[in-house]
Amino acid sequence: MTGTEAASGEPEFYFADVEAFVSGYLSPVIRRRIDGSSATWCPQWWQHPEASARLTALWLAWEHLRKEPGPGMSTWWLYHVDPHLRVLMDVDAGPFAACSPEDGHTAQPFAPLPLDTMPVPEAGPALPSLGRPSPLPPPPPFRTAT
Repeated sequence: MTGTEAASGEPEFYFADVEAFVSGYLSPVIRRRIDGSSATWCPQWWQHPEASARLTALWLAWEHLRKEPGPGMSTWWLYHVDPHLRVLMDVDAGPFAACSPEDGHTAQPFAPLPLDTMPVPEAGPALPSLGRPSPLPPPPPFRTAT
């Protein structure tokens, strides 16, 4: 733990936010054929909620695993980057499927997952009422306040 981490109680990040991570590390390091038939990417990745969530997860995992001795970064590549990039860059089913590096961003071409309202279970003799699940905490901010 560094002095900054100990004083603030917060982890010390190398990158200030996910945008700094994507532009300062991921984009320069990842070199793929992005032709729209085998892989695709959206230059405005932050406009896609799923992509933002996945790239934020990659950033936070990188921040954690970069401090691990030994195979930490190999773990990051094998168990984080590779699976997420397969989904992100999938030309048929990924979040960028309607976008291209040449033609740019296509605003939300796909609808969110359909949902029905979940009924609150009634308490019964064998099954106590569990109620609604607790809401998830909000994701970390995409940008750091200046």
